[in-house]
Amino acid sequence: MFELLFLLLPLAVMYGWYVGARHERRGFERQESSRAQKIVSGVRFLLANKKLKATEVLADLLHVDSENFDANLALAEVYRARGDVEKAIGIHRHLLGSSLPRIKLELAGYELAKDYIAVGMYDDALKLLQEPRYDDELRIKSLKLMIKTCQKLGDWDPALEIIRRNGPDLTEKYTSSYRAQFICEKAKESMGAGRIPEGEVYLRQALHADPRCSRAAIMLSELLCSRGDLEEASGIIAMIPDSSPGMAMIALPILRRCFRLPAENERYMEVLKLWLEKADSASLILEIASVLEQYDQQEAEKYVLQAIRHKPNLRLFERLTVYQLRSARDPSARESLSMLLNLVSTEIAMHKTYVCASCGFASKIMFWNCPSCGEWNSIQPVRGLDGD
Repeated sequence: MFELLFLLLPLAVMYGWYVGARHERRGFERQESSRAQKIVSGVRFLLANKKLKATEVLADLLHVDSENFDANLALAEVYRARGDVEKAIGIHRHLLGSSLPRIKLELAGYELAKDYIAVGMYDDALKLLQEPRYDDELRIKSLKLMIKTCQKLGDWDPALEIIRRNGPDLTEKYTSSYRAQFICEKAKESMGAGRIPEGEVYLRQALHADPRCSRAAIMLSELLCSRGDLEEASGIIAMIPDSSPGMAMIALPILRRCFRLPAENERYMEVLKLWLEKADSASLILEIASVLEQYDQQEAEKYVLQAIRHKPNLRLFERLTVYQLRSARDPSARESLSMLLNLVSTEIAMHKTYVCASCGFASKIMFWNCPSCGEWNSIQPVRGLDGD
């Protein structure tokens, strides 16, 4: 009997191991199933654009395995996305206090700077971003974030200094376009304070930094027109159709001031037609029609009708309706045209005039810096049927 028990003992041990392993495997499978369900739920919430709910689910998921560096970074990112910036700061500070490789410490510091910016602690963020970075990619990202932080604070000189010192490492967007915009901001401040000559110097510097800067061209041309330097103003504003055709609508009032009208109507018309070849703008067509109607309204009406066939546009149709209403004699026709004009004008008034190509922000006011995404030079006049 004892010998039999001795023989069965290994079998009992093996069976116990099998039962335990099976139980452990089932527990692991249940855990993996739960993780999978959470991942699926998180993805579904993201697809349904329920970002807050998605971040809650994914945060719970990351809590399951948050011991390694990457998981900690991901968890902090989720916290920051849902507004729990204090938790994100806590994670990043904990990582900075750990004995991690230098590259990981630098990355944690960069992410902590982003946390600080999210809660308005700009000075603390800038201190972190100014620390030496041995990873080139992270160093460039830090430089760009420093520039954007200076932009938020309106500190144009520090931003320009960062660009000047690190020009070879930055893209043309920063060294040319952003640089010109920051100088334009300095010009705006100077002119707002009554320091007009200083503002003019800045505007010329901006055009030197970026010859395609339509903002600097428009501001400088307007300044020159105001003191009677029409020839130089005309030469500067002439760059708009070549560099920024979409901005012709905004530049048009300045172009008009560059001519002594109506005495120079003929020369003005030549320039308008030249601009139209490059910009294809409804505003330019309407301006040409306005000059034509000073001599012959029928000719102006014919010109607008021909333009509509080439470029269907509500603003052109509105002008055509105005012409037809003026020439209509039948009371019934006048009433119908008046109702149609009111309908079209109301439709035009409802549409936004400008839109950001970067984030889709729409407005009736022109912004050189998008209030939504913070991008420069991204807002343009709306084109097409209900735009320019």
